[in-house]
Amino acid sequence: MSTFAETRSPSRRVAVLLVLGVVALIGWGLIAGSTIPEGTVSSGSAAGAVETDEDLYRAINDRMADGDGYYEAAIREQVARGYPTAPAVSVRPPTFAWTVDLLGEAGARILMGVVLIGAAVLALQRFETITASRAERYVAVLLVVFSTLVYLAPNPFWTHEAWAVGFTLLAILLWRDDRWWPAVVLGSLAPFFRELAVVFPIVMLGLALLGRRRREAIGWAAGLVLFAAFFAWHVSQVAAHQVPDPPRSQGWLELGGWPFIVDSMTYSSFASGVPYVVIAVLAPLALAGLCFVRSTVVTTMLVTSLVYIACFMVVGRPANTYWGVLYAALLMPGLAFVPRGAAATWRALRGG
Repeated sequence: MSTFAETRSPSRRVAVLLVLGVVALIGWGLIAGSTIPEGTVSSGSAAGAVETDEDLYRAINDRMADGDGYYEAAIREQVARGYPTAPAVSVRPPTFAWTVDLLGEAGARILMGVVLIGAAVLALQRFETITASRAERYVAVLLVVFSTLVYLAPNPFWTHEAWAVGFTLLAILLWRDDRWWPAVVLGSLAPFFRELAVVFPIVMLGLALLGRRRREAIGWAAGLVLFAAFFAWHVSQVAAHQVPDPPRSQGWLELGGWPFIVDSMTYSSFASGVPYVVIAVLAPLALAGLCFVRSTVVTTMLVTSLVYIACFMVVGRPANTYWGVLYAALLMPGLAFVPRGAAATWRALRGG
């Protein structure tokens, strides 16, 4: 029989703070409303562009198939379509384009399928010893599946963030205290596909240091050093292929707050198309649900999600809601633990 992860039982004071926090976030989301002006394209498209980012990435790979190098193709296409090419972070790392160029679109789709199906299978195994009932287990796994398999669809497949979160999920679900190196290898790959995903290995390094797991910490640090070297090379290549007087990004400092997070959840998971007001209620509950399970897997999902949320409440324009792909699949399984958390909270409030 499985040994289920313990429920974190909060003190009365903590329970009150959790309830107030959830109510405050729900109220903030509902009262402030969506950060996306009506008619705005939230797929990351260039301002005023009819075409989407996915069209841009396809066009880049088409150029590469015709013989262009990645940086020549990316900068030409971005300039032609009205996308900025400065600063250098406006140009995606080449890893995804190289993958498609090497394997072909069909082969890359198969690889994506292997990554996401692997994550689903691992979730089924790991949640067996985390969840308190079969219903809780299956709901948690289905939330992971529904939040990721959408990335096999024609357009989401071309999203760099989808590849990054696939490797992030694999790393979280593969991690073991006595066998951490597969998680280090796969987790360190995530920022090579999307530099924003560097949040995850940084979080893992911090958790390893807090847990006094020195050898694991060295592994995560080594992965970050490799990525830093790769990204420095990427920046140099963008500079070498840059056009004179390049179009510049308007910047990303927006202070969208919690409503931006809610918007990002509606774009980035099974909740796509669900009304904003529904996600404004579900997202805080999912975040709270993760707080009640005493498990390394759940704690890692929680801490990683919180760091992303803290960053994106400050940085991110309405057109950047697709960034939520990086954490939606980590956050949404928290909904499965809401009944457990509600019961623990009620006991704490009554026992106070």
